[in-house]
Amino acid sequence: MNDLLISNVDKEGGSACSCSGIILILTFVLTTVGNIVWLVYQYVEFANEGCGANYTFLIICTVLGVLMYGVVLIRTRKDASMLTSAIVWSYQLYLQWSAMSSSPNQQCNPYTSSSGNTTAEIILGLFFTFLSLLIVGGSTTKGDPTVTDTMSAHMMENENEVQKVDVEKSGKNMSAEEAHVFPISTATILF
Repeated sequence: MNDLLISNVDKEGGSACSCSGIILILTFVLTTVGNIVWLVYQYVEFANEGCGANYTFLIICTVLGVLMYGVVLIRTRKDASMLTSAIVWSYQLYLQWSAMSSSPNQQCNPYTSSSGNTTAEIILGLFFTFLSLLIVGGSTTKGDPTVTDTMSAHMMENENEVQKVDVEKSGKNMSAEEAHVFPISTATILF
């Protein structure tokens, strides 16, 4: 989503006032505000007296969230954006909440017997899993070789070439299509 919006902003003249620019900014702002609200909620619910592990998790998450935004601001990557940092921080907050709300200690976890909390954990976990599979399964090589492309290059055939392979089956020559032999794509291997 981030790549698509950034490429659309570039195509529309690079202005933040373009349609894609506004969508990018609004998505970033809503995600960041949601992250801050979720972090404050976690501080209120899980940072009770005597819960040092929870305090540690919360402080580390807060520092890492600020650092992620800072790394984007110093432009370590040309294709990075604040939206990427906001989405990564959302996932980090989810993992933290899931860990703290799974604690059996009733003093540090007010939701030890809450079925609603468990249901929310499962639903959010399925959402993040589905989203990750959708992104990985739908990704394709965009020109620059990635680490996974390099590692899997020996297992794949060139996707741009149409292979005419003769397969002999019971004395009859068949084309690759007739024999159901197809090249393996990068997205298939990653999936």
